Amino acid sequence: MPRKKTKDQSSFKFSMDLTGENKIVLENLSQNYSLKTGPMINHIIQTFCGISGSAKESLEKNLMSEYNRLSEEIKNTKDEFHLQRITEERQRYADMLQMINAGKFKFPKCEECGNMKKIGLQDGYLLIPADWIVVNPEAASSCSYAAVLECRNSAKYGVPHFVYLNNYKYASEYTKEMESDFYAGCVKKWAKFKEIEELNRSKDIDLSAPLIGIFSLTVQDEEELNTNDLPYGATIITYKK
Repeated sequence: MPRKKTKDQSSFKFSMDLTGENKIVLENLSQNYSLKTGPMINHIIQTFCGISGSAKESLEKNLMSEYNRLSEEIKNTKDEFHLQRITEERQRYADMLQMINAGKFKFPKCEECGNMKKIGLQDGYLLIPADWIVVNPEAASSCSYAAVLECRNSAKYGVPHFVYLNNYKYASEYTKEMESDFYAGCVKKWAKFKEIEELNRSKDIDLSAPLIGIFSLTVQDEEELNTNDLPYGATIITYKK
């Protein structure tokens, strides 16, 4: 990165690339603090990277407390899509711990899973654990994506994973109609799911119950296949066109 010294012998000018979101955040901070970009960046670095004394001790104590709490939750969570959310949340605390400790905080890696099966799709294939249940396999040739239903505390209640083939890439695109069709398919494949569905409609449901979650699977190009960081190694692989 090219740097040009300014009149202040202890400071330097240099160029940087920011993502669009970070640029907006920096601009908003600069405006709210009434600072130019350079001084604002200096203030951010001094506030977090240069933190010391009791302020650092207090912050580190609270960050470590949350990190350890989430670590215990990870140990007791066998449902990997929920586990992914918890792991991502814990990683945010790890990132902050690294930032205030000069990047010395190390984050442990998660374990991987095996015993996979492949199911052909419209323009690729689905790679999932062999014991997952596909509720609409007849739709495979006309679908490009897949949704996975996982219940939190599934091991306690013996709830399997279900897969619904569809043409929505992201979970945010799923409709109520699709969700109902998915649930109906789960009941056909595993009759006890009706009880799980009814329990999730209860107003008294708590965190120890089999809470239903529906997730989309990551889509990857066949030549760049990497399942190391994916829940259960499940993914969708598209053929190179």
